Amino acid sequence: MSTLDTRTIADKAIPGLSYKIDVAEDYTASPDDYDSYTPAQKKAWEDGEWFYVGLIVTPVIAGIELDDFTDSLWGIEWGHLTLTDDAGEVTGHLNIGLDLEISGSPLYGPHLPDMIAEVQANLTEGLGPFAATLAEVGETLTRRELDGQGAAGIARRIADQANLLASGDGDLVTAALLLDNAHQLVNLTRTFVHKHDEGVTA
Repeated sequence: MSTLDTRTIADKAIPGLSYKIDVAEDYTASPDDYDSYTPAQKKAWEDGEWFYVGLIVTPVIAGIELDDFTDSLWGIEWGHLTLTDDAGEVTGHLNIGLDLEISGSPLYGPHLPDMIAEVQANLTEGLGPFAATLAEVGETLTRRELDGQGAAGIARRIADQANLLASGDGDLVTAALLLDNAHQLVNLTRTFVHKHDEGVTA
């Protein structure tokens, strides 16, 4: 996959949650797939003046990209787009590319809010089973002398958040808190494993 542009925007309502936005070239789309293009526009596409891309939105929490909750949309126009009138005559061009801001641009504007909403729904709906597994891991680590480092409290918070999401009472804030606790638990696990390995090799 050839990535043409990558940007990250923060969620204004959820601290610690952001979205990585990739623009990748779409090699499968063609003007022949649609009825709306004039011969001049198709010729410009054949000449490589414009082409199609996909927009990929990935949630990021605590620096971790959550690829399982990504949303994507393909077949979006990109490049030096030829504009024509009803008679098919060329009237100008529209540049869609890296110089455009996300907010209000022809590329991002119509699509991004709905895609972010889909990613948020994926996060809210998909983290219950994941949280339950993390809670079990936390309880196991607690039994292995990690209680003094806070694993028990983290495990309990994860379990509570998992139950909220599973019951349908949780929201995206719950999901974000769950992932933040999961990140803390992962760091505790790494610390524990590192110290255990040092003890074995000493």
